[in-house]
Amino acid sequence: MDHDPSNRPRLPRPVPDPVAAGRDHGRAIVRGNKRDAFPRRGHGLPYGAASLLMAAAATSMPAGADPAELMEAARCTMCHHAEARRVGPSWTAIAERYAGDDNALAVLTSRARAGGSGEWGKAPMPPVSEDQLSDAELETVLTWILDR
Repeated sequence: MDHDPSNRPRLPRPVPDPVAAGRDHGRAIVRGNKRDAFPRRGHGLPYGAASLLMAAAATSMPAGADPAELMEAARCTMCHHAEARRVGPSWTAIAERYAGDDNALAVLTSRARAGGSGEWGKAPMPPVSEDQLSDAELETVLTWILDR
């Protein structure tokens, strides 16, 4: 009997399981009975748009604005408070620690830009980027804190 490859029956290609692999319908991915709000791959616009909106909101403050407004816009108040300790130290505690230190503004500026942990506990402080506060705005905020 001749073994001619053209006479072999063709098998259909395997189709991946749509529930296990996820079906991309353009707007969402369906996984079983659960719909993800954003696709996991190929559609990065919602995530990118959200980060652009957050950056625009953080940089929309004018340079001569009130320090309290600058700290609110830069989201410092999520961890810091004027009098009470939250995740980070209060503004008053920072002012008390650096009272009389002539180099305090430079030290706090470098620590704010670099972020870190260990100075006030184990909770890490994220770095303050130039998108959040310009150098002049950061100096305004830190001077306001040290003058408390």
